Amino acid sequence: MGDSLRAVWRSPSFTDARKRRPALSRRPLPVGTIGLVSRRRRDPQSPFGWYLRRLMDKHGFLSDGDLEAASGVSASLISRYQAGEITPTPENLRKLAPVLGVRLGELMVESGLATREELGMVAPPSPKPRVDPVLLDAQRHLADPHLPGDVKDYLRATVKGAIAYWRQQLDLNNVPAGPPAPEPERIPDPVRPKPSGVGRR
Repeated sequence: MGDSLRAVWRSPSFTDARKRRPALSRRPLPVGTIGLVSRRRRDPQSPFGWYLRRLMDKHGFLSDGDLEAASGVSASLISRYQAGEITPTPENLRKLAPVLGVRLGELMVESGLATREELGMVAPPSPKPRVDPVLLDAQRHLADPHLPGDVKDYLRATVKGAIAYWRQQLDLNNVPAGPPAPEPERIPDPVRPKPSGVGRR
């Protein structure tokens, strides 16, 4: 089998065909292409990967190696973070945060290591104001389907009248006191002359 293949390879017709085949041209790549090829990056494959890529582009990191040089986190790990193959550790996120211009908590939330509630990044809901039991009782009676409508109207009018009365009283009590009224000038009594001969001895 091998001898027959060598015979075909060395045959004059096959040799002439090889000689007539044009040689492959090796043209050089355009100037600047080599750098672009070496810096070509795969698209991220995870939400955190896209988040990390946007931060890298925003701060001028054109490759994973550039970010490695600035943060100390290896380029292979950064690539695997973007591909969604592994979850970053808090230690590496602590190195990346100041370089990418974000807080450590933001990176931990975006990578899925913690939630905003766990990190205290969300304000707790304000407590609801406490409603007076008397008003709750009135509201319960007004919502009772067994009470007749005229009774509900009477209760509603009573509550409205009480609120209007106390609002008026509070407004009267809150009126600031004015300056004290000036005291009237005291007019001296006229001096009357004593009658002549009185009090003389």
